Amino acid sequence: MRMTPLPSPPSSASLPPTPRGATPPALPPPRQIWRQTRRRLNLAVEDLRRAVIERCEDHPDRTRVVVALDEAIVDLEQLIDAFDGPLFELLDAADAASDRDVREDVLRRLGQYVTEGRQEFARDELVELMDDNGFLDLELRSGLDGALADLARRMGVPAASDTPSERR
Repeated sequence: MRMTPLPSPPSSASLPPTPRGATPPALPPPRQIWRQTRRRLNLAVEDLRRAVIERCEDHPDRTRVVVALDEAIVDLEQLIDAFDGPLFELLDAADAASDRDVREDVLRRLGQYVTEGRQEFARDELVELMDDNGFLDLELRSGLDGALADLARRMGVPAASDTPSERR
């Protein structure tokens, strides 16, 4: 069973040209991009849990399988929660910086943090395990990477392009 990936938030490249004199449509701010990504991931994980319960209904180890999946889901949420805090702190610091040099320093650190996050999620064993679950195609790795790349573009910061989704 293959789950149809949810649409990504609109990027400036996917929007039609704005007529002369018209206000361009607002793009989601970086925090909203990340929150939308979290919502999509939560929905995908819920779909996975339902599929596992349904397909393992008559399996003798059903309870053990569901408990293991629930533990993996908690671990995944903790992994992403640990990334959220520093990300939002850097976004807040960038918004609050009135001095150009301070803002540039914060944006540099934000770019480094996003790069590290993209690399960490790309090689994380739990993200790989959840993606290769045998029930649904979750595309967690590519979803996280795409959201972080989009967030970096919106903030105007460089983020490493040497990540799996961009090497393909």
